[in-house]
Amino acid sequence: EWSGSRYLAFAVPEVATILFGLGAMNHGTFVDFEVAEYRAFATQAEVLQIALEELWARGAEAAVRRAGAERAVLLADRDAVDFKAWTGPVDPTQPVKWSDLLPDIGRDVGERGPP
Repeated sequence: EWSGSRYLAFAVPEVATILFGLGAMNHGTFVDFEVAEYRAFATQAEVLQIALEELWARGAEAAVRRAGAERAVLLADRDAVDFKAWTGPVDPTQPVKWSDLLPDIGRDVGERGPP
């Protein structure tokens, strides 16, 4: 029950919506993208999603401390794990699979994790 609870809720922005809405894509499609462009876009979008989720989590932790709340809940339309749902191949003859992106994502995020 939320009524009278000591929980705080935060909505994490979805990177795909931000990028699509600001013209990073061809009207929300990958039309005219080459495989290398798609792979770079998908990798960097995932890195940005992870960064936003980390920032929102840190902000939520600080808000919980300030407000004396019990916990925070992060709400996400499409979080980092769900990203693989829209990383399908651009061209069936040259697929870019989720597993193909993981080494690039790991390199860009770093193996250390959050400080």
